[in-house]
Amino acid sequence: MASPRILIVDDEVALSWHWIAPLVRRDYFVDNALSGEMALRMLAERRYEVVILDLLMPNISGADVLRAIRDGKTQNGNIGTPETVKVLVWSVYDNPREIALGADAYCSKVEFSPTSLLREIERLLS
Repeated sequence: MASPRILIVDDEVALSWHWIAPLVRRDYFVDNALSGEMALRMLAERRYEVVILDLLMPNISGADVLRAIRDGKTQNGNIGTPETVKVLVWSVYDNPREIALGADAYCSKVEFSPTSLLREIERLLS
């Protein structure tokens, strides 16, 4: 079976790279989108099992990307089967309202570690 593909969507480059390394070491395929616009293009081109999504981004926010995932389409094309894409929302703010928008999990960036990220991804994929 192929390794799950994960998309990290965060406009903070250094932070994104911090999270990619432990995922790659666990044999996940990881792509990185630095904006909501880039994420929507990538979601239209590939299927992802998990999307790790920052909420606060300029122009197209994480909430906008989440809505597009759950609707199953973007301006660039269809996302695939929206119910099979697991979305983990993370933010510096403790605001789990995004769960109501269709996120599968919410984590605070402030209290997050590579170990907890791996544990949460494994939970979402099980």
